[in-house]
Amino acid sequence: MMTPFLATDSVAKEWYQQAHAWSRAAIERSFGRLKRRFAVLHYEVFFNEAK
Repeated sequence: MMTPFLATDSVAKEWYQQAHAWSRAAIERSFGRLKRRFAVLHYEVFFNEAK
């Protein structure tokens, strides 16, 4: 698991922090989209076998 640095005392660490933040934001957006897309699974689904 990637973890951010506590102190960014170099340019390389600053770039790493930025890349980490971008990656995390993209992943969180993806999970949000999946949760919205399959929100129906959070509720009870009624099924009528007679039809």
